[in-house]
Order: sequence, then C-alpha cells, then structure tokens
Amino acid sequence: MEHLPLIVIEVVMIFGGALAFGWWQLRDLDREKRKRERQRESEREIKRQIEHEVERHEVRDNEREVGHGTVREPAQTPPQPPAPHGAQARAGPLAPEGPSAAVPARDNRTEPRTPHAP
Repeated sequence: MEHLPLIVIEVVMIFGGALAFGWWQLRDLDREKRKRERQRESEREIKRQIEHEVERHEVRDNEREVGHGTVREPAQTPPQPPAPHGAQARAGPLAPEGPSAAVPARDNRTEPRTPHAP
C-alpha cells in the first residue's frame, strides 16, 4: 500500500485532465456559437440596410414619376470630339497618316455599274 498516494494522484490527474478538456471544448463551442450569432446579426443588419436603400430609391423614383419632389437633371455627357472628315471618315479610326491619307478611299457604290461582257 505504499504506492496508494501515487495511484490516487494519477487517477485525480486523469479525471481532472478529462474534465478540463471537456470544459475547454464546451467553452470553445460557446465562443463559436456567439461568433456565428454576431456574424448572422451583422449579415441581417447589412441586408436591412440594403433593403432600406432600395426602398429609399424606389420612393425617390416614384416621386420623380408622380412629379413630387425635386427632379435632378441627368448628368451631362462631356463634349465629343468633332467627327473626322474626308479619307479619315471613310477609312475609319485606324486610317494611315501621311501622303497616302490624302487620297480619298474608293467608294464602289457611287460608280455606275457596267454590264458584264459575254
């Protein structure tokens, strides 16, 4: 019986270790559960904000259609560069530059058609 104190200490350590491990796992599960709840709540909040924005835009669009409230003018488009002239207009934006660019492109649609020789 001289080894009884060591046996008792080992039994206490084994059961204590098992209890500590179980407590640690339950604590971890509780933390994960709270984390999921916070994440779900933040997702719900984001969804509510999006729905609120959509409703606000729908109300604003409805007011615009009915004629109530202020109607904003559409954004003005920036001025466009002038349209190309001459060979550039017929050849497209990738027309060659230089002396050959001055020669107008041939337009077959404007020339009279000749009958084919037999």
